[in-house]
Amino acid sequence: MGIALKEQGKLEEAIEAYNKALAIKPDYAEAYYNMGNALKEQGKLEEAIEAYNKA
Repeated sequence: MGIALKEQGKLEEAIEAYNKALAIKPDYAEAYYNMGNALKEQGKLEEAIEAYNKA
């Protein structure tokens, strides 16, 4: 779901979807990685690095 939203340019919605997935499965590395990519596209580099580190 998050990837589809990101591909549509809906970055905020994608990040929300990744956060929901992580609330259910906190060790879901792929969600952190994808969230990092979405944050990077928004120019939120510090937040992106945090997400990548968690992945």
